[in-house]
Amino acid sequence: MRSRNIALIALISLLALVAASCGGGDDTVATTDSPTATTEAPAGTEAPPASDPPQVTTTAPSGDTTTTSGSGGPVELELSAIDNEGFNRNELTVVAGAEVVLTFVNKDVGGDPHNVHVRTDSDDWFTEIKEGPDTQSITFSIGTPGEYEFFCDTHAETMKGDLIVEAP
Repeated sequence: MRSRNIALIALISLLALVAASCGGGDDTVATTDSPTATTEAPAGTEAPPASDPPQVTTTAPSGDTTTTSGSGGPVELELSAIDNEGFNRNELTVVAGAEVVLTFVNKDVGGDPHNVHVRTDSDDWFTEIKEGPDTQSITFSIGTPGEYEFFCDTHAETMKGDLIVEAP
């Protein structure tokens, strides 16, 4: 009987802690699903509608496509290389203006160096060229919709793909 009372007291205490941490205080936190900052509209004007979370689509060499919705934070993508066979995806799709964190996983244990390089007309983002196994990330944002390229600097003719940036 005593252990049942102790368990009941522990449960009530836990519920009280949960209720206290969820209580409505004066602290206000504003969040947005938009990948860019928002500003308040001047008095008398209507604020622009909130944009939908960024979506990411990846296409495997087999043609399989995966779409992921962002939650207001950076869009996280992963791209892998195994030997000199190419990347595990040959197409990536993101929404213009979204902050993208692209993680490159070099799974080549044969000693060939690889990297990933994303290029636009005005910018370049790239990881270091390293032998595998190795994992590196780059963070970027492309504001102009269009089709851009990604490739491995040491195998640019065989290891390449398209980064599709869609209008929000």
